Amino acid sequence: MKILLLHNYFSYLGGEDLYHDSLKKLLEANDNKVIEFTKNSREIIKKTILAKFLVAKRLYWSKSIGSELSKTILREKPQIAHFNNIFPLITPLAYRICGKLGLPIVQTVHDYRYICPGAQLFKDGRMCDLCLGKDRFYFSLFYGCYHHSRLASFFFATSLLFHKVINSFRYINKFIFPSDFSRSIFLKNSDMPKEKTITIPYFVKADSKKAEKKDYFLFVGRFSEEKGIINLLEMFSKMPNLKLVVIGDGPLNKKVHRYKNYKNILIQKFLPRFEVFRYMRSAKATIIPSLFYETGPMVLLESFANNTPVIVPKFGSFKEAVQDGQTGLFYKQYDFDDLKTKIVYASKNTLLMRKMGIAARKEYEIKYTPKRHYETLMEIYRSLI
Repeated sequence: MKILLLHNYFSYLGGEDLYHDSLKKLLEANDNKVIEFTKNSREIIKKTILAKFLVAKRLYWSKSIGSELSKTILREKPQIAHFNNIFPLITPLAYRICGKLGLPIVQTVHDYRYICPGAQLFKDGRMCDLCLGKDRFYFSLFYGCYHHSRLASFFFATSLLFHKVINSFRYINKFIFPSDFSRSIFLKNSDMPKEKTITIPYFVKADSKKAEKKDYFLFVGRFSEEKGIINLLEMFSKMPNLKLVVIGDGPLNKKVHRYKNYKNILIQKFLPRFEVFRYMRSAKATIIPSLFYETGPMVLLESFANNTPVIVPKFGSFKEAVQDGQTGLFYKQYDFDDLKTKIVYASKNTLLMRKMGIAARKEYEIKYTPKRHYETLMEIYRSLI
């Protein structure tokens, strides 16, 4: 099958970027022809204010993107288009281009951007429900939720409304969600037709290698407020007898690296995935201290695949992915004293954590393998062609 894969890479590498790259490899490994149409938000960082204004203006309509994408489709003649992130450089215009050229469209929904310009339903260190409901983007204008800017939020929110008015989203044939939880959020708070939605969990490619467990906990992810990384570092800075390895990158880099002088905390920049997996296999547990509604964190699946249980807050998509006491431990949402209690408990119950790691691997083999993901995805592709 010939597949057009579209993605706008983020300024800082994240789960959506990893998924796009992994999906490309998975499709090609199964003898499909993949045509990539990608942009990178790093291109914007060093632009002048005028250039950034032009980027914002193109959220509504971009002749250059339209022309480039049309030429790609007419030249390559793909059978289906699969979208990941489209903001801010690809934009919903791409749906119209693909649709008008007769190309079926699949959109994997990785965040809440279509109902929340900030993408995470998160504000002031807490989950935020102000934009929940149909087309309630005006709250983001007041709070400046998109890139912490009222002006940027204005452009983004009004561009979404513009594309809704001109029906750009109607060209999407299937919306794929990584969890039932994230799917339910959209079904309750948008006009997305239920029959156009489906849940397909992410996948991870990882062999069954095992490693000797060591006495440290692990955090892997973006260094940003909603990921709870600073809360976690502050906690371990006061627990010198417990070790934490942190791997990642992001807007809070400077704050994170202030903790590098603590002897029990090791901070690494983003590493190749095989190096991350090496750390995972030896960790006592992977801690995911998220403060917002994760749609389906890749790190959780990676941890399961590498025989390592997780410690996560009991809410959102975590509740459907983790079995408390079996594949990981829950702590009460926003209760960092309870998180500390669970970390101490895990440190004292080595045998139990190893058993959880074995159970986590079995869960991975049942639900999150490349084979399972590929077979389900191809069923959708074939049904639309």
